[in-house]
Amino acid sequence: GGGGGEGEALSNGHGGGAAGNGGRAIAADVTERLGAVPQVVFEERFDLTDPSTFAVFSPEGAPHATLVTIERMTNYLDQVEITLLGEVSSRAEGFFEALVSYDRLGAEVEAGVRQLAAMRERLRDLETNLVHQPLHLPRLVRRRSNTVALDEKLRLLLAVVQTQPTIHQLLAAGDFPGALELIASSQSLLAAE
Repeated sequence: GGGGGEGEALSNGHGGGAAGNGGRAIAADVTERLGAVPQVVFEERFDLTDPSTFAVFSPEGAPHATLVTIERMTNYLDQVEITLLGEVSSRAEGFFEALVSYDRLGAEVEAGVRQLAAMRERLRDLETNLVHQPLHLPRLVRRRSNTVALDEKLRLLLAVVQTQPTIHQLLAAGDFPGALELIASSQSLLAAE
């Protein structure tokens, strides 16, 4: 069989996954439980169809040993399965803790993404209110100034239009100098504006 190399094979990837002294203790425990399993089983290129590998389990010239070989291999398989189940069950709690931690971190990331989206929306609102709207202010001031100037010109035009009936009355009454004076004052008002 094989007895000396299993610990080396297990500590190189077949047994202990923990670090430090705890990892060595686990590896030693696994090595002890799998001590009866031949080293060749743990090799990376294990192939039972290879005659040299098969010879480890069934020596040539012993045809009656086939049932014994099958029984021995079944026993090895059972030992490996039991050891693997033990290792999986001993690490299951840590695995589920990591899974819960992963889910919690995923939820925190989602919350962070939602907060970032809300902050971006708030920044867009602030940009609209504090940057874009004040840019419209000079245009609005200019528009107000133009509206006031237009209002003054329209009032002046109304005053000129309202002098026309008076000019007609002065002309009808024969007061030509008064009519000319009123026309001149209206023209000077329009020329000033």
